Amino acid sequence: MLIKAGKNNQLAQYSLLVILSLIFWGNSFINTSFSDYTIYLAWALVLMQSLCLSFIVNKQKLTKNAAFTGLIYLVLICSNQEYMLLSPILGINCILLLTFYYLFHMYENEFSYPCIFNAAFFWSTATILDPVFLLTLPCLWLILIVYSVNKWRAWITSLIGMIAPYFLLFIFCFITNAPYFSEIFTYSTSLQFGFHWPVFNYSFLILCLVFMICIFSIFHTKQGFYDLEIPKRKKTTVIMVFFFYFLVFSLTFGLNQFNYFPLFIPMAFFASNFFTHQKETLLRESLFYLLLILILIRIYVL
Repeated sequence: MLIKAGKNNQLAQYSLLVILSLIFWGNSFINTSFSDYTIYLAWALVLMQSLCLSFIVNKQKLTKNAAFTGLIYLVLICSNQEYMLLSPILGINCILLLTFYYLFHMYENEFSYPCIFNAAFFWSTATILDPVFLLTLPCLWLILIVYSVNKWRAWITSLIGMIAPYFLLFIFCFITNAPYFSEIFTYSTSLQFGFHWPVFNYSFLILCLVFMICIFSIFHTKQGFYDLEIPKRKKTTVIMVFFFYFLVFSLTFGLNQFNYFPLFIPMAFFASNFFTHQKETLLRESLFYLLLILILIRIYVL
């Protein structure tokens, strides 16, 4: 019923997004001193990210229920208490949202060099907050291939965009004598390659449920893939590339459940598509209420 109402009334869906965010953070607000502003800042930051994701999806006309995409993103963030605290995770997701914004505009503006540079620049900036994500930068080139970019200047522009944040950081470290680059080297040598099973717990159970919904949605999308308009088809493919690249990346490097957060943006898109286009009303409503109940149990019971 909530999903159906959201299709016809976006204002109601955005209102639900704000109300649920307050409910999800209610336990933290009650048990935290008012002077601890970090909890309130984290809540505002996640709410802003959810609204921004809805804005991006709506502007690109990727789904009929853009507000619901932000709502699913909020649910994913609240799947683990670590995501609800002020941390570099929220900063990286903010930067990734900017990256997605320019990735989509890259296609709209006929592969304009400023959009390519900005997408590469923000993606590279996210890797400064967590150097392990340096190995995700080739995903940007896969996206250029999806867009059929064959101009060498575009590829050079993307490379310059990737280098620019580290060049600026090098100048800063040189002036302040900060040991950032030596810390990156030490961190990179400690990485372990090879497939690692994730840690199974209650939070991971929630992610698994959304993940299965996403896989079902992807298969459903592929069935009618060539019926989509070319721009929407290309952008949907970009989200798929991002999703599967980061999924393999996370499993390969043995990242724990706290490091699946880059998947939340594409997962929110595919899950919202499932809830929006699923014809079985009972199934979609049951799964959505199940997600909400699982989140509330994690926050207020466990």
